[in-house]
Amino acid sequence: MVVESQMTHAVSFDSGPHSQAMPRVDAEPHVDAERWDLLVVGGGTAGLVGAKTAAALGARVLLVERDRLGGDCLWTGCVPSKSLLAAASAAADARGAARLGVEVSGVRVDFAAGNAARARCGRPDRPD
Repeated sequence: MVVESQMTHAVSFDSGPHSQAMPRVDAEPHVDAERWDLLVVGGGTAGLVGAKTAAALGARVLLVERDRLGGDCLWTGCVPSKSLLAAASAAADARGAARLGVEVSGVRVDFAAGNAARARCGRPDRPD
């Protein structure tokens, strides 16, 4: 049983030979238990991939997510942390460039700007 009042997003995946398992988002879902073969709870990486795969195999899939599609990895973990790692790598490359004949002086990391860049990660390609 799905309690509709607790859902903020429902994503249904059309299945069939020509649908390519494309999602349809409905912020005010009406859930008919007889309509779905599979209910996926949680729209993180695993939920999105699992729902799309099941739909591609012909299942009628409903995915529910209470917050933002994409989960912790997209919004706070894996993806945003890559921007901090990229900044550290760029600073290290600049500091070590002299060994290749490139003179770079005054390499400094602006942590506030780096944190602002990290906070913007994932927004251009929002899954919702």
